[in-house]
Amino acid sequence: MFVYNVVALYRKDDVKMKFKSRFSKQIAIAVCVTGVFFSCFGLSGCTGKTPEPTATPKPEETALYVSPRGSDDADGSENSPFASPERAVEEVRKLVAAGLNKSVTVYFHSGDYKVTNINFTEADNGTEQYRVTYKAFGDGDVIFNGGKALANNDFVSVTDEDVLSRLNNSAKDKIKVIDLRKMGLTRADIGEIYEIGTGGTASKYDDGTVGNNCELFWNDKRMTVARYPNTGFNLIEKVIDEGNGDDFTPGIVGVDAQTLEVMKTWKEPDKVWMFGYFKFNWADMTTPVKSIDFETGAIQPAHYSWYGYKEDAEYYFFNVLEELDAPGEYYIDRDNMLLYVYPPEDEADADALISVTTSKLIKGNVSNVTFENIQFKGVRNDVIDITGDNNIFRDCKVLNSYGWAININGWNNLVYGCEVSYMGRGGIRLTGGDRATLTPGNNIVENCYVHHFEEVYRTYQQGIFVIGCGNKVLHNEIAYAPHCVLSYSGNDHLLAYNYIHDVVYESSDAGALYIGGDWTSCGTEIKYNLFENIVGTEGNYPKAIYFDDGMSSGTVYGNIIKNCSGAALNIGGGRDMVIKNNLVISDGTPIYYDDRFALDGWASIYRNTKPGEGMWTTLDRVPYKSELWQKRFPLLAKVTTDYADYLSPDFPANPAYSIVEHNIFVGRQSSNLEISDVVREYSTIGVNYSYRSEAEILEKGTYTVLETKIYLNNIPWEQIPYQDIGRYKN
Repeated sequence: MFVYNVVALYRKDDVKMKFKSRFSKQIAIAVCVTGVFFSCFGLSGCTGKTPEPTATPKPEETALYVSPRGSDDADGSENSPFASPERAVEEVRKLVAAGLNKSVTVYFHSGDYKVTNINFTEADNGTEQYRVTYKAFGDGDVIFNGGKALANNDFVSVTDEDVLSRLNNSAKDKIKVIDLRKMGLTRADIGEIYEIGTGGTASKYDDGTVGNNCELFWNDKRMTVARYPNTGFNLIEKVIDEGNGDDFTPGIVGVDAQTLEVMKTWKEPDKVWMFGYFKFNWADMTTPVKSIDFETGAIQPAHYSWYGYKEDAEYYFFNVLEELDAPGEYYIDRDNMLLYVYPPEDEADADALISVTTSKLIKGNVSNVTFENIQFKGVRNDVIDITGDNNIFRDCKVLNSYGWAININGWNNLVYGCEVSYMGRGGIRLTGGDRATLTPGNNIVENCYVHHFEEVYRTYQQGIFVIGCGNKVLHNEIAYAPHCVLSYSGNDHLLAYNYIHDVVYESSDAGALYIGGDWTSCGTEIKYNLFENIVGTEGNYPKAIYFDDGMSSGTVYGNIIKNCSGAALNIGGGRDMVIKNNLVISDGTPIYYDDRFALDGWASIYRNTKPGEGMWTTLDRVPYKSELWQKRFPLLAKVTTDYADYLSPDFPANPAYSIVEHNIFVGRQSSNLEISDVVREYSTIGVNYSYRSEAEILEKGTYTVLETKIYLNNIPWEQIPYQDIGRYKN
């Protein structure tokens, strides 16, 4: 059955009706201007690949060669290659100093290169005419490795009777052990266990451990420190003592009877740690356990949870030898430098990698450099962190590391065709452009596959994050992460043709695409993306697209959202939003739009802050009253900071000037739009279309809309080019 929502814009007098008419004209002009702008830059449609950097044929290059079987005393020729990447960089530096009159390419023969860190400087720069390229020769995998490989045959069965007595009977004959000292590793190489998480407070304590943990990977997948329970979470039975956030007194929580019985088998409770979402499931944290009362089940964490605790909060214990009882788990006896492993059952013949290097693998300030078809792994830090312009990472892999994969700050940088996987934090973060002058940075992430990240820090570590002005995220696939995975900050970005799926499964107050807290991030288009399977674990209801806490001025056009357990589109009090031509196929709420910052909203700006505080500071960061900004973003330029105008649509706390119309919602709750009356007063909630089943409106097996069904107001439906979404087929 077809149901449609037609909501007239409520106005109290003729003046406000005239305001609506003027506003409609402004939107029409803005849409035309936006179309011309993107057409001029070749972004209309975005179905083609970004052009190669450019024009004249390459001159003859200078070639250097590196091989694991080479020597750093060699000359770097094809028949006399260097042995290390560092030596090759040193030779390139000499060529740059002499003045480049050719492009330089360093070819790496296949092999595993031990790299601690390569610190680039401007002395390593190529030029726009003569680039410097580091690339695989083509005879196999080239790996820049910050870790230590541990061969499978170096692991032996456990014979220590004391250890065997602590292991689960079903696991005893499966556990393997290796002496890390015999592998050339020291106690300093392994380090302590360090606290992680957005809710962590270790830095507030004299004995708090702050740093990056070493980790174990097996067949390029992250292993799990022995834990209880093996999967999922326990729930805090009760909060015995809230603790004190003023002086960071930790507090006390209680566990259930079944967990208490398990804990009584642990021989070294002083080495046990906890991971938890102790208050909110967007604030993760680990902490050592300070004490356990084995009679009552009272647990005192060593560190206070930044937000406190609540009953039924999720947690688990880890670093417990007795809980080494499942494939994929490991335990490090730091006192004796012994590593115990329960190898994954289907990968028992694979080799292991323990991350060692604590510095960034590639860092510094460099421009006009290309890295091609190289793998980077085994780092207890961010892996690549450079500042510079016109750099390219093409067909590279970054994996098995603790921090972010690629951070680049500069102009005209490209990350293309890369794969990022099994990262402790996030994926690719590009920063560039000038917000004050609205000059685009033109940094691009394109055709990349970013998956299995946020594996250590489990919140707010995006797969792709662009910052600044005028950057692009095109044709990527982002998947398999517990929290938000795509975000931006600043102006005039384009996020288009991305496929985002199977993410945000450990939180409700989060979205696959998440941005929050800025009235001035105008001009960004979120266009032709597919969000699929945004479904939380039991009790969690994540969003697909989430503009949180007043985030404003985005265009959400032509996206497909399929199977989202929370609100598919969630607007938390923002203004000047354009939400049109989107297709939502889900049994959850299709759109939620509240008025949280308005006079009677639950986070009222009027009651709680004044200009110069809180959200108001976002206005102070940009010259929004300048001639340039007034011309580009006229609605933002009109805002008033005078509390006497708190009922005006130009008072920024009011959710004004938004348009929500001509979207198609399919599912059991397709007609249940949760939009506040204040939003309806200050913005336009126009005609949207609701259906109970896909068969009513879509061609079978496609996202193609049956156009004859869309007839209200004679508004044409633009078919979404879903076949072009995601990574390129070739």
